[in-house]
Amino acid sequence: MSNSNQAQIVELDELTFEKGDIEGVMTSLLDFDPCEAKVVFYKAGTNVPRHKHSGQTLTVVLKGRCEGPEGRDLVSGMLYKCGGAQYGPWLVYEDTYFLIIQKAGTKFIQ
Repeated sequence: MSNSNQAQIVELDELTFEKGDIEGVMTSLLDFDPCEAKVVFYKAGTNVPRHKHSGQTLTVVLKGRCEGPEGRDLVSGMLYKCGGAQYGPWLVYEDTYFLIIQKAGTKFIQ
């Protein structure tokens, strides 16, 4: 995704993903200064381990379905705010894409 002041449409299937630290997880970074924005793909059947974020994170489910906080399913169109508390483990029921927006430097901590 180019760094431009003009509006830009981004299709999920046009993004370039890099393998993450967890099996079945891939990430595509987006230019969105001063925040950090990324699309994270979770393959169906992935177990997301118990974790927390080092800062506030806004997560939007773009496509798919997985178990979320307190056992509630997260489905397309839902968003949640998290940070600082422990979450998981979660099971990803179907291929799922999240849009994550957070302060630059926020870490995923297992």
